[in-house]
Amino acid sequence: MVRLLKPVLVVLAIPVLAGVLSLMARTEWEARWDANLVRQVVRQGQRPNGRLIARFSLATLCHDGRTASQIPPCGPYSLFGRIVPVAAIVAGVGLLLLGGIAAAGYACRANPRRLSAVFRPVRLISAWAIVLLILLHTALAVAAWLVIRVVFERWARSSVIVAALGALLAAVAMIWLVIGVSRRSTAVVLGRQLVQSAHPRLMEALRALMPDAVARTPDHVVVGLTPGIFLSEADVVSLDGRLRGRTLYLSLASCRLLSVEEWRSFVSHELAHFDGRDGELAAGFYPLYTGGRRAVDGLRNRVRGLMSIVAWPVLSLVSFVYDAFAAGERQVGRAREFEADRAAAAVTSPATLATALVKLTAFGPAWETALDAMDAAAAAGTQYVNAAELFAEISALNAGSDRLRGQGVLGLAHPTDTHPALVDRLAALGVTLADVARESLDTRPPTSGVSLIDGYVELERALTTAQHRALAGH
Repeated sequence: MVRLLKPVLVVLAIPVLAGVLSLMARTEWEARWDANLVRQVVRQGQRPNGRLIARFSLATLCHDGRTASQIPPCGPYSLFGRIVPVAAIVAGVGLLLLGGIAAAGYACRANPRRLSAVFRPVRLISAWAIVLLILLHTALAVAAWLVIRVVFERWARSSVIVAALGALLAAVAMIWLVIGVSRRSTAVVLGRQLVQSAHPRLMEALRALMPDAVARTPDHVVVGLTPGIFLSEADVVSLDGRLRGRTLYLSLASCRLLSVEEWRSFVSHELAHFDGRDGELAAGFYPLYTGGRRAVDGLRNRVRGLMSIVAWPVLSLVSFVYDAFAAGERQVGRAREFEADRAAAAVTSPATLATALVKLTAFGPAWETALDAMDAAAAAGTQYVNAAELFAEISALNAGSDRLRGQGVLGLAHPTDTHPALVDRLAALGVTLADVARESLDTRPPTSGVSLIDGYVELERALTTAQHRALAGH
């Protein structure tokens, strides 16, 4: 109910204000005309009566096109009369928009196929409808200012021009914000794209995970240092530019912690998202939904001062679009993560996948410690040679049993998908944290997943230099 209050306030505030001001202005205009008419009748020695006043009222004279053009007060009077129905129509369109969005979101709950098919057009239509509402509200706001200027004569005529220019600039800023928060999700990684033909072992390992060709080989493979492994059709911005299509990101640091079997299990989970019905969500729904949601949250945290006032109506309306589909996304998202986990567990085993999940969750924060150490080294005029080795050493030093305490409530980060808590994923696999505790604290497996990437040490060193430069630039 609270989430609905803000967008309702946004779509009604200006139309209601413009309508009320116009009604008040029309009443005031009529009262002034009638008072002046009474004075003229009295001057002529006649007694004013209701029939006479009604015959020469603004409502009568301005309704007749022959006389309206000859009576100057009919211009503002007609304007006041037109604003009221226009304001009512604009308010009705806004409420219909909100109702349609809410109904679409409700209809998509627990229905993955409908969610994938409906969200894209609703998102597009909503964006254009919001732009239209911004323009209509701008026109109504200028009209309301004109009403105040004409009736109360408080400000100079130039104030209407200034108000119109200000409203136009605000409208342009709002439209720019709508466009900005309506883009597809983009993942920015400090990584390098691999030439797939130069890494036959890695590509062979990936193809081995797709025996039925359910999911095609990724269009791009990017390696970086920041912990995480994901496969996404969101645009990925790397050191080699913007990559479009299906991109597999492999953290060399994370791959050092995983055994080959754990690596295979986790990558199988990512590949499973592009199988059948889930592929429609992974390719179509999530890049749009997550990208827009994160853009809204990021903009809300960045805007300050006057811009925050301009952004508030846009953010309220756009947020409502994503809030309407949030319940459906949560229900579908949990189910698809559990299904992908089951598919990955069938490739290796539930315990193997569980171990990989626990490792990536528990030791991911070690990267922040590594970055702090790199910052300190740069301040001292030196730098680390291999940040992935540093990450692995920090993880090994913190691989005590207390490392797993409290990890169950956490979930892995992903550029587009949302993940359930670790404890829920383990429960769905039929595994407890205690079952895989010993294996999960083994951060130096005899043969790690990073060994599948030819020349990984050279890649780690080159990326470490790039990371140092990025830290220095920041």
